[in-house]
Amino acid sequence: MLAEILLAEKKPLDAMKEMWRSDSLPDGPSSDCSFCIEADLGRAFDQANMPDSAIVHWEKYVGAQYLGRVGQDGSYLAGIRKRLGEMYEAKGDVQRAATNYRAFLALWKNADAELQPQVREVQRRLARLKDTGGK
Repeated sequence: MLAEILLAEKKPLDAMKEMWRSDSLPDGPSSDCSFCIEADLGRAFDQANMPDSAIVHWEKYVGAQYLGRVGQDGSYLAGIRKRLGEMYEAKGDVQRAATNYRAFLALWKNADAELQPQVREVQRRLARLKDTGGK
């Protein structure tokens, strides 16, 4: 909880320290979910304007194989995919940007009406990428 407060206070580096502390016990990890911290670390690195580190942690999250991830995915996956698309687009990596935008759109294809502006924004971004050579 302290890490979330620190993120809200725009102190991402301090938040990361709390995330690591809360995920660790003296004899190892605090749970069997080795990837659970990755979504939060990605958020903190993103807020700290460290996009390469955010990408690394979010890619670990997206690629993790864990049966119990459904609850966490409901909170994080669509936002991570959208933000990864934006980050890859900013880096000029059209293919990875398009892949993440398409994943976001698949997750939110039936989003509520108040969320549709975000869906349309990503559709526009994806169309722009296609115009520049992205598939």
